[in-house]
Amino acid sequence: MSVSSSTTGGRRRLENDNHVFKWVDEAFTDEIQQLDNQVRMLKEEVQFLKATIRSESELSDGPKIMEPKIKISGG
Repeated sequence: MSVSSSTTGGRRRLENDNHVFKWVDEAFTDEIQQLDNQVRMLKEEVQFLKATIRSESELSDGPKIMEPKIKISGG
């Protein structure tokens, strides 16, 4: 079995590892940005749906008149 006797052999391996870690970090950053965009779009869609539901319920129900639900009997 042969062993490398150079002083830079181990150093090169670490430099390559740093390159891999940098690549992974960039991939994670890209993924997080994509997820942020999807979350923003979903928030906008939820707000739109809430507004649509509110406007439809106001149109179909008309003005709401509150009637008391509690009856007090004299004693």
